[in-house]
Amino acid sequence: MNESGNSDGEDVKAADEGGAIDDTSKPLPDLAAVKVGDIITLGQYEQDNNPDNGMEDIDWVVLEKQDEKALLISRYALDAIQYYVSAPELDRSWEMSNIREWLNNTFMGEALSDSEKDIIICDTVRAEVNPKYPETSPGNDVEDYIFILSADQAVKYFSTDEERQCEATEYAKAQGVWTDSNYGDNAAWWLRNPGIAAYDSMDVNLNGSINYNAHGGEYTTTGVRPAMWVRTQ
Repeated sequence: MNESGNSDGEDVKAADEGGAIDDTSKPLPDLAAVKVGDIITLGQYEQDNNPDNGMEDIDWVVLEKQDEKALLISRYALDAIQYYVSAPELDRSWEMSNIREWLNNTFMGEALSDSEKDIIICDTVRAEVNPKYPETSPGNDVEDYIFILSADQAVKYFSTDEERQCEATEYAKAQGVWTDSNYGDNAAWWLRNPGIAAYDSMDVNLNGSINYNAHGGEYTTTGVRPAMWVRTQ
């Protein structure tokens, strides 16, 4: 699948590592009935920073609906994950990123049941240049089940800075995601484009504006908003 949901290759197998949630915990939502802007629950992840009461349901916002598929993004920044941990100086692309590995292995394995994994579409995630610094290489296209938005998608699906603003969960803040009460406790969240240099990564600022200059991907002060295409039929 590509990011418009059209098939252009075979699906790849995501790793089933970690403690997946109970497959019988709850039925799947009625995805055939969802509309753009709806908020649905799918999967579970620690969010209130109280592991004693178990993981909380993940809220997802429907960004796009096509014939038999829908694009979802988490409503909140769910965790503090470094964009890269170690990588060649000039290859810190989405393809080589730590966050890509985490989303398609750890997060997918721990947050989603087998029946929920079955409806996720393997997508061609495009390597997109920084719109203001196109000379910085974005790396190569890849096939992923779960990804983060590009700058163009963040503008396409959120028409204003206000719509782009995002709160972090209590768990994400405890892991290092930085928030500011002056911005309603909003958090910055990663985008997959490179920054002004290959070792920088773009993100959305606390006020919802796009940070084209970007900053070093080794920081854990920026939150993660997973995105994925799911089958609705």
